[in-house]
Amino acid sequence: MTTITETNITQQLDLSQFTIVLPEDSIKQLVIYPTATNFPQPGKEARIYHAQDTHVQWLWDDATNTYRLLLEMIDCGEF
Repeated sequence: MTTITETNITQQLDLSQFTIVLPEDSIKQLVIYPTATNFPQPGKEARIYHAQDTHVQWLWDDATNTYRLLLEMIDCGEF
């Protein structure tokens, strides 16, 4: 698996064809923080937490009492 980072990316990926399907009424609010370290502890379910520094979205998981990535890393194969 190849990990894509800002330093080794040579192509732009078109993710416009990807669709996130969430259960109806599962997400109630998007909240934005400067970094993930600014997220409240504990978080609240049914919210997407957005970290402005990385542009990564997280969800609070009550079962594990932690944040988890909204989208896991996508394996784009070899370049």
